[in-house]
Amino acid sequence: MASRCRVGIMNEDESVDSIYIHYDGYFEGVGQALLDKYNDAEAIRELIADGNHKSLVPTPEPYGGPEEKAENDSALSLYHKRARKDGCDFVYIFNNDEWMAASCRGGMRFAPLEMQFGPR
Repeated sequence: MASRCRVGIMNEDESVDSIYIHYDGYFEGVGQALLDKYNDAEAIRELIADGNHKSLVPTPEPYGGPEEKAENDSALSLYHKRARKDGCDFVYIFNNDEWMAASCRGGMRFAPLEMQFGPR
């Protein structure tokens, strides 16, 4: 079963560039991959430039093709709306050098990604 998510980066004009990821969108999947491999804006923009992905776990798997390009939403509220429309379970956004995450079922309340994991 798919755990869909969107991964985005906040731009200076407060718009959001993002991609859809079909599998492993939960915090311990895509969330952990983001923390491990995508900790700076340049790496995140490269990921987003590849367009929508099947998964990031264990390695990035872009779908490919022009219909799979990244999206740009002019405001965070529109990014939320797109995630809901896509049937996403989780959303991630990189802003001010920090990953924030939310469960779409939890009212889209963003918190630092590291706080989304239970006790380790």
